[in-house]
Formats: sequence, C-alpha cells, structure tokens
Amino acid sequence: LEYNGTSFVVLGGGQELYTWTLDSGIQTLTIPPDSILGEERMANPNTSIGYSSVLIDIDGNGNVDWFVSAPTAGGGYTNGFHEQAGWVGWFEKINGSWVLNREWTGPTEFAHFGWSLTTLSSSSRYSVVVGSPKLDTVKELIAFEPTR
Repeated sequence: LEYNGTSFVVLGGGQELYTWTLDSGIQTLTIPPDSILGEERMANPNTSIGYSSVLIDIDGNGNVDWFVSAPTAGGGYTNGFHEQAGWVGWFEKINGSWVLNREWTGPTEFAHFGWSLTTLSSSSRYSVVVGSPKLDTVKELIAFEPTR
C-alpha cells in the first residue's frame, strides 16, 4: 500500500497484522481489548484480521488513516456481534502508533462485512466503501469533504 509517497508493506493476516516502512520498521497492529473486535478476540483468539486494507488521509488532518477488515469476525460471543458478521476498523497513525478511531460490524449473521474495501474520491468528497457479499451490497462507511 502506498500513501503520500511512503510505501507501507502489510505483513500477515490471520491473527496478527503488521506494517513495515523504511522509516518505522515493523509495527504490530494492536487491537484494543475494550473494542468490539478486542472483546471478540478474548473469546475467540483465532479471529482473523487483514483481509482488506486501504490507506488514505480521510479526514484531511495530515495523519495517514488505515481501514482494515475482518469479514469472518464475529462468533456470537459479544453482544450484538453476530456470527461471521464481519468487522472494519479505522486506525490513524498518531505519534508513530496505530490508534483505533472507530469500528463497524455487519448487521446480520454471515454478512462478511469487510470482504472488500476501497476508497472513492472527488474534488469535493473522500469516501471509504465496504463490500458485504451476504448483503449483496456495498456501503459507504464514512465520508469527508476535503479541507485541503
């Protein structure tokens, strides 16, 4: 993945996900234990993450944002997080660390929310779009009007 002239290599997938850059070396993506996916991973440590990723400065604040998916996440262990509903997290690189800003889950069992991720941009809007094969749809997660 590339953002603003910096190449990010995403390593892994499965239970752990890492990024590598020339400037920072290898960094582990840490899922906060009090997040939806963090709680799920306490009950099911084999939850896989990293099926899809996109990098963009979605909010125009100068920090790279990383959207990461886990479309098979969800085992019914966490209230309201249905079996294989899927998960997408929005991380931002702040002071050299990836910080979770927000997270979304699929609305139904086996939605596989996050099977694909992409960005859409125009001169007036930046969006992150998520694919969900069970729902036979794509959904705009978040959109910002650029301030640049």
